Amino acid sequence: MAKKRSYTKRRSSNGFGRSRKLPVAVIAGLVPGFSWSLEAIQAGNWQGAGERLMLAYAGIKPSPFSFTTGYLGKGLYPLMFGYLVHTLATRFGVNRALGKLGLPVEV
Repeated sequence: MAKKRSYTKRRSSNGFGRSRKLPVAVIAGLVPGFSWSLEAIQAGNWQGAGERLMLAYAGIKPSPFSFTTGYLGKGLYPLMFGYLVHTLATRFGVNRALGKLGLPVEV
């Protein structure tokens, strides 16, 4: 009779759990849009803060409804640039080197 194979349980690599790292470049890309909105929150204008977030990340002004790309430089473009830096750092092995050092961050 043939020997029965033993199967080992594989860990899923869905990105959750202990191996999850914080991508610093992407988080840094979020900062300009949220800081612009934070100015309105500190002034007590919550509706204006929401409008600023929508302008910064989607380019949509709710009242009157319009679309503009002028404010995307305060939110979406830095976010996309941060993601690009993160992707290139992963491709060139910078994040692997940081992982070997034991740091809980990625570039």
